[in-house]
Amino acid sequence: MYVRSDDSERETRELLRALGYSESGSDETWIRVARAAGPDADLVILYDTPASREELREAVGPAPRRVIALAQPRLLASLRVLAGGASVTPFTLSDAGLRARSREEIVRGELRDTLASRSFARELLALEPLLEWYDGIEIAAASLQLLEQARFERDAARARAAEVRPPHAAAGNASGSATMTRIFINVGAMDNARPGDLVGAITNEAHITSAQVGKIDIRENHSLVEIASDVADSVVSKLTGSSIRGRRVVARIDQERPGRAGPSRSGRGPSDRSERGSRRDTGVRRDVTRDRNERDSNQRTSGAPERRGDDERESDRTARPGDQE
Repeated sequence: MYVRSDDSERETRELLRALGYSESGSDETWIRVARAAGPDADLVILYDTPASREELREAVGPAPRRVIALAQPRLLASLRVLAGGASVTPFTLSDAGLRARSREEIVRGELRDTLASRSFARELLALEPLLEWYDGIEIAAASLQLLEQARFERDAARARAAEVRPPHAAAGNASGSATMTRIFINVGAMDNARPGDLVGAITNEAHITSAQVGKIDIRENHSLVEIASDVADSVVSKLTGSSIRGRRVVARIDQERPGRAGPSRSGRGPSDRSERGSRRDTGVRRDVTRDRNERDSNQRTSGAPERRGDDERESDRTARPGDQE
């Protein structure tokens, strides 16, 4: 690894030591920090950008080898000038690296919150004797390692439990404690996905518990998973972009189609039958009433003559003189 100053050399050595790399050639993978590349180097990393082509040639060495420069995007043009026509290709870090840095930032954020609360008196009493033999940062690193191991074992146990738990039982337990929202995940049976894969990815990426995961329905090319409604949006946001079974995940809230209140198979709903039945009953009553009225009218016609009204008697009086003529 090429550096141009003492400060850069000190920073680089501390960083490599923290990452577990050694400068000893006895290890399988080792990194040497120097102002010029050695003859046995397979890869040269430019921690600092050389100031001239002469410095670049000295840093890389005479033998052809792969070179990686750690530089900001704005320095890409300067690197091309230093390369003197050699191919310079930007290298984008993989999604796995981005997710790893994101997880580390989450851990640091959790530690900041805990330190701000200052509610760890018992922990200080337990760790204070270790300061006689170890540095504080080493104790913190060991504590973090224990925490991550415990989380890994917990998530693995929950994933195994999800694989053997019947789907309807999972849905019943989840629905009994919280309202569930169904999310769509573009990973299914074609990707050899199992319930444990989905539960593990959701709990690790979104930092929720398996108790907040409900029914899992794995289909041919996608899966539907019920998530507690209060964390569903967060799960969708954090799960999208991750990887399950080697496939990049796209997650979204599954929009349920509203059910249509259509007719039954006979074409008539229960309300239609009741209404039509009442109308038929009304029609029968009307027919019976009409027959009764007609019988009463016939009886009056066959019996005594009906009593005429005043208008009819007046018309008869007016017509009689004409009849005499």
